[in-house]
Amino acid sequence: MKIYNSSENIDKKKWENLLREPNYNIFFQSEQYYNFLTITEYLMPFVHAIEVNNKLKALVCGFIQRDGGLFKQFFSRRAIIIGGPIITNLTNIKISEELLNSIVNQLRKKTIYIEIRNLHDTSNYKNLFLINNFFFKDHYNYIVDTTDFDIMKSRIKNNKLRQIRKSLRNGARIKDNITPIDISRFYLILQHLYKTKVKKPLFPLSYFQELYKTSFCKFLLVEYNDRIVGGIVLLFDEDTVYEHYICGENKKFNKIHPSVLATWAGLEYAANNGFEKFDFMGAGKPKIKYGVRDFKRHFGGDLVNYGRYIRINKPLLYKIGKLGLLIKGEFDKYIYLLRLKFDLFSKKGNMWTFL
Repeated sequence: MKIYNSSENIDKKKWENLLREPNYNIFFQSEQYYNFLTITEYLMPFVHAIEVNNKLKALVCGFIQRDGGLFKQFFSRRAIIIGGPIITNLTNIKISEELLNSIVNQLRKKTIYIEIRNLHDTSNYKNLFLINNFFFKDHYNYIVDTTDFDIMKSRIKNNKLRQIRKSLRNGARIKDNITPIDISRFYLILQHLYKTKVKKPLFPLSYFQELYKTSFCKFLLVEYNDRIVGGIVLLFDEDTVYEHYICGENKKFNKIHPSVLATWAGLEYAANNGFEKFDFMGAGKPKIKYGVRDFKRHFGGDLVNYGRYIRINKPLLYKIGKLGLLIKGEFDKYIYLLRLKFDLFSKKGNMWTFL
């Protein structure tokens, strides 16, 4: 058994072969994704793998994320693992334990917590996480079967189909020949959404500019009256299209529905390009009212609860960080709206500008 804790010595072909195992072709565990993470300045990627008899048997890829200045970074250090780990032989407890031990040993001093966001059923090795001090949190998601366009479309609620037709009839269109200015405009809409409603950290504009250059990303933007009013960012592997980010100026226009049209664009792209499914990448926690979940359920997906695993490495800092994130989210919203207000006033000739 050989354990890797960096990508330097992992054979590319072995990595690809591992992800060809049934049910494990997950983009976020691929070498492509890992290599993309390495070019960012604000994420610290990591990968761990185990090789037995010259073949990779287990692998996990993720990143450490920190937000803001030094003080905020201290209270926001977390490791995010999407869709992993990949373990080919679920009955081999020793390999599984070695992989988890390798992850925890590297990350527990560097991060406040480790979060694993499942994209497939992990119930077969749930106990393995529990005995290694991870706890399971229920988390919903919707997955749409896109193998047949007509069947996929028939499962969408009638009110959404009407909104799609209305938007297109009134002049909105899907734009896929994107320019750098389009990406900047899309980012401003997305930033407004995160500042006012999501209230969570958002990757900088450079993240989306770099994504656009890759072969595994597709921007589909909604244009109306020669203006970008919404859109969706898709990531994909051989089988699945993932909704990475989506936004729309839904309340500014009576005649179109940018977020509905953007979602339809993603589904249509998946169905027309031979993908098996469209993954909405999350629909909130059970028993907690969540408008986004209500929105997504109208598009004919199957509701799943693959959940998340979390290991808290520093309990006190975890509690402080959660409270601080809540307070800062509200504070940032107030400052953002105040700044927006004064910026708008300045465009009307007001002498005061908030910077």
